[in-house]
Amino acid sequence: MTLPVLYADEAGNTGPGLLDPAQPIFVYSINDLTTEEASDALATLGLKAEEAHSTALFRRKGGLERLQRFFEHPCIRPERVANIVFHKRFMVVTKMIDVLYEAVAHKDGFDIYKDGFNIAMANMANIMIESFLSTEQQKRLLSGFVNMMRDRTESEIEQFYEGIDLLLDELPDDKKHFFDFLYPLIVSRSIIDEIMEDDDKYTLDPIVPAIFSLSHHWHAKYPDGFAVKADDSKTLALKRDLFATFMDPALDGHQVGYDRRKHAARLPIRELTFCPSHTEPGIQVSDILAGVSMRYAAGFAGIPLDEARRRQLEAFAPNSFVIGTIWPSKDVTPDELGTRHQGGLHPVDGYAQILFGAGNPPKK
Repeated sequence: MTLPVLYADEAGNTGPGLLDPAQPIFVYSINDLTTEEASDALATLGLKAEEAHSTALFRRKGGLERLQRFFEHPCIRPERVANIVFHKRFMVVTKMIDVLYEAVAHKDGFDIYKDGFNIAMANMANIMIESFLSTEQQKRLLSGFVNMMRDRTESEIEQFYEGIDLLLDELPDDKKHFFDFLYPLIVSRSIIDEIMEDDDKYTLDPIVPAIFSLSHHWHAKYPDGFAVKADDSKTLALKRDLFATFMDPALDGHQVGYDRRKHAARLPIRELTFCPSHTEPGIQVSDILAGVSMRYAAGFAGIPLDEARRRQLEAFAPNSFVIGTIWPSKDVTPDELGTRHQGGLHPVDGYAQILFGAGNPPKK
């Protein structure tokens, strides 16, 4: 059987600079256009260069008009394209909850994923951080976490936890109760070495969760699996073994997760290859789609966008291609979040069995 081939690329990857206010958005895009369809769509841009890039098109005179023709191509439609959008600053908040808070809660026998408690807590934490902390305090807390997870030195670890202590000292007494989520983070200091063993320095990179989410989205269209050709990426290359583990046929028929977040344990990618984007028209298509979506979303994340540019970007209907976001909201109940518990397998425990269970899949 010939596998369908999907093409992937990204926009807004700033590496460790997750908190760069000038680049707040990361987008990953996957499309299933054939090479012929992708080449035909790229031809609408009327470019002489070997490779089409969204960045160059936005700088180029008449670039938006060229993009308009591209988005009018019959293959550039939501059934053929899927984007996932990350608000990078909020993603850092979610990772503090998923990495540190979850580790402490798990030790105490509390499942933060049930009923979407982890999402609710991340939303609550984000609201409190933005509402009551100064810009400097926000930077100290979030940058401290990023630096600790990236650099993993004793100095960065101590700086992060000392920063939380200082933050609590600085808060007025009548505001401290809004920051109860910080106390499990403080407790995590006692098990930080164990946490670091389970989460490598690339745990903050949005590429891996983006590919997992988009792959499960495409699984509905291609239930027998598919191949993915992605633009060269250091993170993905280093994660080859991880992807191979989750692509194991022994995982067929098993699910992990709860409620609307349930998904097949086996990743539906059957082949994952990396290649220069100039060799694959499909990857160039994803580059353009991700770039447009990133610029449009940035207008809602603090980057000034003049009305004319906003209308032009909106004309491309970038939101119609978005199948998921990591984005802050005020939703904090299971009903608001759509995460009312209906059975399932704890995702961390389930994947731990996959990763460390000598090939034994989680129980059905």
